[in-house]
Amino acid sequence: MSEARQALRQVLRAVDQYLTSVNGNKQWRNHIIEEFRRAAAISNPELQRQKLREAKDYAHLVTSVQEHRALLLSYNIGVDREQGRRKLMSDTAARVGLRMPKYAEEADTA
Repeated sequence: MSEARQALRQVLRAVDQYLTSVNGNKQWRNHIIEEFRRAAAISNPELQRQKLREAKDYAHLVTSVQEHRALLLSYNIGVDREQGRRKLMSDTAARVGLRMPKYAEEADTA
């Protein structure tokens, strides 16, 4: 039971941090909770272990993909330097509760 709770928390933490917080949609969170409740009714212990492994693997996948994206951005792969600098400044400003002004190029395209 504690292993299932730990796996659920791990998956929800990853989903909340990288999926739900991005778009505000709680659909993935609700789906995961529903799947865990459905898996709790399974009486086969081997199948339960398999479901727990899948949940942990999914949490690891979501976290790893996000870390990979962050590494690509930090190495400026596929992003021009100016855009990367703006993103860094915007993220820094957001941490202290501020917003960056729109740049002229962004205002033209919007």
